[in-house]
Amino acid sequence: MKAITKRREVPEAVTEEIVDRGGEAVLISLAKNQGAQIKPTTMEKMIEQSHNIHGLQKPMMERFDLPPQLLTQMYFFVSSALKKEILKRSDMLDSSLIDEAVNSNRKRILGGAMRSVKAEIGEAHQFIQEKIRANAVNESLLKELIDMRRSTEFLLAFSHYLGVNSSTAQALLKDKTWESLAIACRAAGLERRPSRKLFSACRKVMTNKIKRSGFLISI
Repeated sequence: MKAITKRREVPEAVTEEIVDRGGEAVLISLAKNQGAQIKPTTMEKMIEQSHNIHGLQKPMMERFDLPPQLLTQMYFFVSSALKKEILKRSDMLDSSLIDEAVNSNRKRILGGAMRSVKAEIGEAHQFIQEKIRANAVNESLLKELIDMRRSTEFLLAFSHYLGVNSSTAQALLKDKTWESLAIACRAAGLERRPSRKLFSACRKVMTNKIKRSGFLISI
């Protein structure tokens, strides 16, 4: 594949296959070949790969056929030296292109965050299910989860203990009057008077969690 990337001309169909199959050295060699025909969707794949393959960044940036949107997008993750090189091509960096690149990066980051959160929630569900089967969802477990700052697991365990869905449990923990929380806990026999220290700690952990991810509310 590396030998193919060095041909005077490499058609789009071939470059697409090479990008899907080739390793680091192959991709760098392809990027350096200005005679290689690379369609925009294949370019996008190469730019995405360049996040982790630093040696791919400079040859991609130097390609005359790199779309301005992708060049602008690269500005946000390349080294300071390469940023300066991109800035020299100021005609490529008008405000509309920068806005487009920012929105594209936001979508990519959001997608990665969503995948991460879904994986975390899946693991939390499995953990709590095992505790439920072992009849081990109790006040001791709740306190342990708070001490360990395992907010997702706590929310799921607390929801199960109270017999409400996770959105309702989250709303109870956010209630600063403590009234609805006290009623729910008393009904579940958790504590006659729920410990303010216990649930204050939990609410603080969960609030920080929500601020970081923004996704717990939809569990």
